[in-house]
Order: sequence, then structure tokens, then C-alpha cells
Amino acid sequence: MSADDGSIFTSWNPGELIKKNHGYGLKVTHRPLFIEALYQSLPDSAKARIKVKKHVFKVNVSDDGVVVECTDGTVERGSIVIGLDGVHSRVRQCMQAMEEGRAAPSISETPKSPYVTTYRMVFGSIPIPPTLPNNVNHECASGRVSTQLLTGNSLAWFGVYEALDKPTSERIKYTEKDKEEAIQRWGHLYTAPGMRVRDVFGLQDGNFGMINLEEGRVDKWYWNRIVLASDAIRKLEPHAGLGYNSGLADVVVLVNKLRRLLETTRSPDTKA
Repeated sequence: MSADDGSIFTSWNPGELIKKNHGYGLKVTHRPLFIEALYQSLPDSAKARIKVKKHVFKVNVSDDGVVVECTDGTVERGSIVIGLDGVHSRVRQCMQAMEEGRAAPSISETPKSPYVTTYRMVFGSIPIPPTLPNNVNHECASGRVSTQLLTGNSLAWFGVYEALDKPTSERIKYTEKDKEEAIQRWGHLYTAPGMRVRDVFGLQDGNFGMINLEEGRVDKWYWNRIVLASDAIRKLEPHAGLGYNSGLADVVVLVNKLRRLLETTRSPDTKA
């Protein structure tokens, strides 16, 4: 639908179409809860191998394996390294350095991002407004700004997407003042039937953020026994959830190929 100011807004629930095509309808959930559910489904032997709060310092690659040095002095050994460590991937930095025959940048160094930011976003979660149904995505777009309000079963998530004055590859850390100014600037915008941005922010408890929305793709996805996936090699803005879901598809494809390889070769060489 179109408003008098030229903005375009939509509310859609593709659940029935998805159910018809794939056998199960659309469900929206909080990502930490989804990750927790995946973790709890693992056997204890697999849980014991998951180590948190580790930071990669250096990656060493040989003909028959890899060694990862961590900033806490510990060392992890394996067959391959899969870099799933996000936009500012340390594994990607180490891989690119080795491929170019140079030392990896220091931890304190901030290498230039391969991605470009055109939009930034103020975002957060709120209780589902009583006037809105569950599992529906509401969007409004106008010129250089857009809004989104997505409801799940117990929570709703909102975002205000705002174009920068000019694209940048620099990291930017936003302040509380930056967030408040964005809310004031766009408080009049529509988010869902009967709700504007100011109404949405009136429901949240102050736990909201503001980030750059990097976009782009890295040309080299692998080298030797290192392979990158998800945000480490491809960054998409989050309107349709393509970033996370594309990253998940990366891992599914990679694991399926590795499994088929291991069925025929217990210890594959680097070329394999």
C-alpha cells in the first residue's frame, strides 16, 4: 500500500505458502533461543568439544593439518579451519596474510573491512503489541529510510534503517546520543497498523542497539586447509533474514561435501 507521503508499507505472513511448498509454515524466533535449542540437542561428547570465549591469534597450516593459536596461550589442532567468525573475521585476516606471504596483522591492528556500509540500523526487541498478530512481518519504505516490525510467538523485533550521508568501510561505534537522535528523527514513521516508531520505542526497556549494515562479498573463500563461510565472506543487510540463512546454507553444503569425502577417504590430503 502507498501513503500520502510516497512511502510504501506492507504487512505479510507467507506461512501458508511456505507450508504448501515446504511442508511446514514460517516460524520466527529469537536467535539465542534457536542456538540454545541446537546446543541442547547435542550429545555430551560434542558439548565437551565446544570451547567459548576463545580468540584466534594465529593460524598455522601444514600438509596434513592445522594448528590454531589462541590469545590465551592455548593451542587447538585439527584437519581444517572453518572461519565463521563474522564481518571482522580474524581467520580471514590470517588466511589472506598467509596467501600473500606476509605475517598476520597484530590483534590491536584494525584491517580495512572488505565490505561497504550504506545503511545503519537502530534495533531492539519488545513484547508483542496486543493489536498485532504473531508471525507477521510489517515493513515501510520511503526514500532513504525504512522501518520493520517482525512478530514471533512471544517477542517482536523492530528496526529503523537509515541511509548514511555517504558509504563507508570504516568501523563506527555509535553512542546513546546517536540512538536517541535517530529515534527522534524518525519517530513519526509508520511501523505497523496503528503504530509509529515512537510507539514502538515506548514499549522497549532501553535495551536497543545501533549498528552499521555492511554489505558485499569477499572474492577468495578458501585457501589450503582454511575455508570461510557466512558473514566472513558474504554480508547482506537483514531485512529478509538472508544473511543468517545464507550462512547456515554455507555450512550445510560444506558439511555434506566433507561427509561424502570422509566416507571414501579417512584422512584426505589438502587437495581433496
